[in-house]
Amino acid sequence: LYSYFNSKADLYLATLIDTQAQFLPDFLRTMEECKTLRERFKRIVMASAAAHARDSTITGFLSALPIEIRRHPELNLVLRKQNNVAYRAMAAMFDEAKRNGEIANNVSTVNLVSAFFGGAVGVGLFQYGMQAFTSHTPSPTKSMSVFVSMSEGNIFSAR
Repeated sequence: LYSYFNSKADLYLATLIDTQAQFLPDFLRTMEECKTLRERFKRIVMASAAAHARDSTITGFLSALPIEIRRHPELNLVLRKQNNVAYRAMAAMFDEAKRNGEIANNVSTVNLVSAFFGGAVGVGLFQYGMQAFTSHTPSPTKSMSVFVSMSEGNIFSAR
């Protein structure tokens, strides 16, 4: 592996760039085409589910990044520069939603972005590993639809 890459950071950066190429264009197009947070949220998570369905290694890689950054702090600076496009777009989306009154202003942007990415990647990752618990493999798209319904408060019965 290291005959192709000079360092672990170079390997991770190349993998991150390849991974982002599979979902970042849809992500950025969504930011332009959709005007409300609700529309953007749903479309982004559903696009991520579709990307996961096409290539489940995306979710595994993205979920491992925080662990690898903790184990290898030298990765943090290199990967932060590359991840900055996705983070800035998400932060701008949430900041705009705060200005428009779609969400409460007292919620920090960094925590909104963290919860969003954590939830979307988490749903994809757990769906990927569900075969350990059941013989019925759930659909990435249907699992993400449930996540959207939960985030919109539509999962609860009217009791």
